[in-house]
Formats: sequence, structure tokens, C-alpha cells
Amino acid sequence: SLLNEANEADGDTPLGLAIKLREAAIARALLKALSPAQFTHQNLAGETYVFLAARTGWVDVIEELGRREYDALPLVEAPWMGYEFSHLDRTN
Repeated sequence: SLLNEANEADGDTPLGLAIKLREAAIARALLKALSPAQFTHQNLAGETYVFLAARTGWVDVIEELGRREYDALPLVEAPWMGYEFSHLDRTN
């Protein structure tokens, strides 16, 4: 789908661009539309969504990525903040 299409210039998807440009409404809508399996995308520089959000200081996006990833898991009893989701920022 177009939501997953990476541009030729730097390999960013619409979510990556929204994060880079700090477009909150667009980023929130894209986070809701994408599945957690799509959160590990890396642009041509190897930058993940977590990395891009961290570089811009956008903690809300990092938390939302982790929350959505955690919510997709089978039910566990620990709060999501304790969940290890570093694989979202792991380079291939």
C-alpha cells in the first residue's frame, strides 16, 4: 500500500517523513493505520522510526510505537512500560 511506500531519495515512508517533520496529526493517523509488524522499517541510512523520533526528541511517538507493539502481543500481566521493544530500532 502507499502507506508502506518508501521514497527513492532516502527510503523514508510517509510515517518516517511525518516524524522527521514533526507532523503530529499525520504521524498519529499513520501509527493507527499501520500494523506493528511495519514499525521496523529502516530508511536508506538505516534509521528506524524509533531512531527518527529520538533524534527529534519526540517521546510521544516512541511511546506509541512501544504501546502498539505491546498491544499486539498476546495478553501478559506486566505493564507495557516494562516491555522490551528494542527490536524496533535494530538494524538489519
